[in-house]
Amino acid sequence: MKTHLQFHALAILISIASYSQEDTLIVLSVNSDTVRVHVEQYHNPMLRTGTYEKSSLSVDNFVLDLNTDGQKGKDIETLSHLLTDSFDTDTQKVRAIFYWMTQNIAYDTKQFHDHKTEKFHCGRKEKYSHAVERWEWERARNTLIKRKGICSDYALLFKYLCDFANVESIVVEGYAANGSKRISTSLGEKASNHAWNAVWIDNKPYLLDVTWASGYCDKGVKIFTRQLNEYYYLTPPEDMILDHHPKNAKWQFLAFPVGMKRFAAIANGQ
Repeated sequence: MKTHLQFHALAILISIASYSQEDTLIVLSVNSDTVRVHVEQYHNPMLRTGTYEKSSLSVDNFVLDLNTDGQKGKDIETLSHLLTDSFDTDTQKVRAIFYWMTQNIAYDTKQFHDHKTEKFHCGRKEKYSHAVERWEWERARNTLIKRKGICSDYALLFKYLCDFANVESIVVEGYAANGSKRISTSLGEKASNHAWNAVWIDNKPYLLDVTWASGYCDKGVKIFTRQLNEYYYLTPPEDMILDHHPKNAKWQFLAFPVGMKRFAAIANGQ
């Protein structure tokens, strides 16, 4: 088991080293339970503390051995049951869904540049809320079939997979700072350019970003590289606010919510 942990430690270290800059201190520790990486630099989202728990290892191995090719891997409900029915706890179920998505869904750089999503249509006799639900479901289903999507597609698919596993989850919309450029302090509180998730485990909320956890794109967002980033798995609210600002302040899950001006200052390293 320790060999597996050491392998993941090496993978995390290589991942961080490929992004590290001058004056970056990397501290890596391995014990029987945890691989922990601490990086003394926070303005780049790829250079953040990440923790790989041993309890996740058996779930990850299960997911890797699971055959989700063919039709059974193209139906959201079927896939959710394949991923989660073997586990007893919500923590294991969430990990299985999260890890499967990071290994199987790619960021759709073409869709990002084309600014195209599934067309929204509301029939004359259809309630608007029902039309939205249908539209979101189709986006999640098509993401699963194509095995690629943009951030909102990742978030929607994660939510629906959790729904069928009886795990409460929501899509959180807001503004994300990727560290590549400064954020204007004049942005409104409702500014939005990204989507991620909140999930409840044992009645306690956690945050995660499956898109950013899956890998990264080059500066021109032309090439996606798959690379697991554990930092965005069950991220503490006080850490997530460093680069994720929800439109709805309550999804910060902070006793004292951070306003957009303060968020921009934090993200800009001020």
